[in-house]
Amino acid sequence: MRSPGIEECWITHECVVVQKTDVVPEHFAPEIIDMLYAGGDFHRVYFGQIVASYADVEALKQA
Repeated sequence: MRSPGIEECWITHECVVVQKTDVVPEHFAPEIIDMLYAGGDFHRVYFGQIVASYADVEALKQA
């Protein structure tokens, strides 16, 4: 089964998650927290392994 992709993208990579890590606020410089995370809405970072790639060859030819 192909994973969903973004129609405007010429190349799509299908990945499986191999690790997920919560952002640790104490590891950020204070100015980064003030500028980007003032609301304390830290996120989770996902790392993936590419298991397949798909390309729209016709779109690539027109680029």
